[in-house]
Amino acid sequence: MTAKVQADVCLLGQIGVYHEASELANKLLGLTISDQQIWRVCTTYGNLLEKAIKLNIEPLIPKLEDTDNEDPTYLMMDGSMLFTRESGWKELKLARVFNGSKVFDIQKGKSEIVDTVYCSHLGSIHDFFPKLERHITSYKHLVVVGDGASWIWKWCEDNYPGCVQILDFFHAKEKLVVLSNAHFRESEKKRYWLEEQLKLLRDDGIYKVIQNVSRMSCRNNVSKEAKTKLLKYYEEHEERMR
Repeated sequence: MTAKVQADVCLLGQIGVYHEASELANKLLGLTISDQQIWRVCTTYGNLLEKAIKLNIEPLIPKLEDTDNEDPTYLMMDGSMLFTRESGWKELKLARVFNGSKVFDIQKGKSEIVDTVYCSHLGSIHDFFPKLERHITSYKHLVVVGDGASWIWKWCEDNYPGCVQILDFFHAKEKLVVLSNAHFRESEKKRYWLEEQLKLLRDDGIYKVIQNVSRMSCRNNVSKEAKTKLLKYYEEHEERMR
């Protein structure tokens, strides 16, 4: 297998599962390459990259394009659990780093980020953060966006106490959707109430949303529980929602 084919195979192996990559190799390259071959090539180069990362080889560390020193650098982080054949459930962490000047509105309600650095790790945060920090040490104005996970905010406070912390809108909205589904029977009332609360959130009206939810008289245990969880979540992250 030539170096060019190996590079193409690595790219295809990142797009989807190896079986799909095998089919794409046949359609796009006209080559019959099994999913096992693709797995071996991707694993080989992945292991080589992992060694280079541990050695902290500077030219191999992705960097954002240079921008104005006052340009904010956004860091988005999240985590999940992934079931692996070898070790069962393992932590998976992913971060995205980009500059504010590289976000462009392409149509109403839709933006595009044109320059991004990703950092991922299959394992604990203790190994993830050292990998991540090499991508962000040179940036002056850091803005961290995350969900309610305590490991994100503890890391911020311990290592970047001056950074701006923002709770991502999706998770804030998620709590409101759960409460509205549990509380309202009529779809029109639910839709109107939810839209009003979301508009307040977008306009820095977190205090008003908390007041509105606090005043709600819940009809059942499901809505009571959803209300309690929402208020606890919002009050805990109130400063990150302004």
